[in-house]
Amino acid sequence: QATTFTPVRGAVPPEATATTVVILTVVDATGASTQNNNLSIRITGVNNAPQILNVPPIAEQPLLIPPAAPIRPFADLGLSSDDTNSVLFTIQLDNPAKGALENLGGFTAGGGGVYTMTGSTNAILGSLTNLAYVLDPDYLFPMDDPGGTTFTLSARDASLLTSTRTLAIQVQLTPRTHLV
Repeated sequence: QATTFTPVRGAVPPEATATTVVILTVVDATGASTQNNNLSIRITGVNNAPQILNVPPIAEQPLLIPPAAPIRPFADLGLSSDDTNSVLFTIQLDNPAKGALENLGGFTAGGGGVYTMTGSTNAILGSLTNLAYVLDPDYLFPMDDPGGTTFTLSARDASLLTSTRTLAIQVQLTPRTHLV
């Protein structure tokens, strides 16, 4: 028989160690058993890049968002980090002429369609999920891509470990098929 030991992600803080003792009990066909408690596993916590959660896979994008204000493209996103240091979160629009983010909370607009915030994952998430995207009424979107905007999202921790995700949206009602 094979046995796999998988520690719980994040249970040991980065650079800390923990020791787990594994007790093996073997029972034979007659019911006789024996135990071995001499197996110790030492686990060292590692620091991973912060994770941007709940971004649909590329195959399921663009995400269709109804055109009713406020347009909140990041409302369902999540963010996690396995250490307690601040995270730098950056949002970049593919073309700043398409629109702008409002209701910035802790985010600051850096120009050129780039928005940043540094803080705890909870603070960033509180601002991120409430950001509103306002389309520029003077921008002419293609007929087959109404409100089509691609956001590049990145999260970087104090160790400069970074994760990046792409979120493409279209601002339109869900298409319906009409039978005639």
